[in-house]
Amino acid sequence: MSLEVFSVLSDEEREELEKAYEDIVGVECRKRNYLLLSFIFDAIECNELQPIIITGRRGAGKSTYALKVVAQYFMRQGLSCGEAYLEALNRIVHTPKEFFDALKKYNDIIIWDDAGVWLSTYFWYHPELRPYLIWFLNWFDTSRTDVKVLVFTTPTKKKLPPRVREDPESLHVRVRRVGTKIINGLKVKVAEAHIVVLDESDYMNKLYTEDVGSDQYVVYLPDPVYRAYSIIRDGYHRLAKKMLGKVLVEKGLIPEELVEGYTYTSTEIKNLS
Repeated sequence: MSLEVFSVLSDEEREELEKAYEDIVGVECRKRNYLLLSFIFDAIECNELQPIIITGRRGAGKSTYALKVVAQYFMRQGLSCGEAYLEALNRIVHTPKEFFDALKKYNDIIIWDDAGVWLSTYFWYHPELRPYLIWFLNWFDTSRTDVKVLVFTTPTKKKLPPRVREDPESLHVRVRRVGTKIINGLKVKVAEAHIVVLDESDYMNKLYTEDVGSDQYVVYLPDPVYRAYSIIRDGYHRLAKKMLGKVLVEKGLIPEELVEGYTYTSTEIKNLS
């Protein structure tokens, strides 16, 4: 996990995050087969980049699905459930700089959570992020073996750069809720992850989709895993808000006095987070 988010975490949140990470070690769970897991194994075995774009409305369970599947991958590498979830959490990046740094440490799997926020048009105007965004697009076009599996989560693929969302090699996963289930006395959501691939066609210069299959899963993470992820996620939301506010003020889209209370309600950026 990157330290970038620490700048917006309180001392209490940092202590809670540290405690959650300690508790994750003792987490237990069963192995489960996911269809998406087979694509991850194939990509790593073939030593080729496999982009996976997971979309769905807010709260549908996109990040939960990504963490569950990646944790299952590491469990099959001999790690315990807790160790596997720790490894999955450590593979999460948010900012373009974090992705740049993660490539130096990991060559198998990276999860770019809320990628649609950090790769959005507005951050191209941020002086610190712009160089990394330019670098990323060049990297995506030319590098295919630096990392084998790159998972993006975003409410809509439209927030991703065209060359990413239209890449014919990408797997597209649409998450939607399909019901509820009782686990340990608690009612939890059940979601379905529908997987498709793009079928590149010369006809009318359009891309079509071809069904691959689906995974059904409960939108539930072990408590310490959820606590750790929630702190990280909320911290990055505040960091994005802070950085985005700076850009919006500099571009004259909002007055400076609105930055502190800015809640993404303007029509220009209401779909960013």
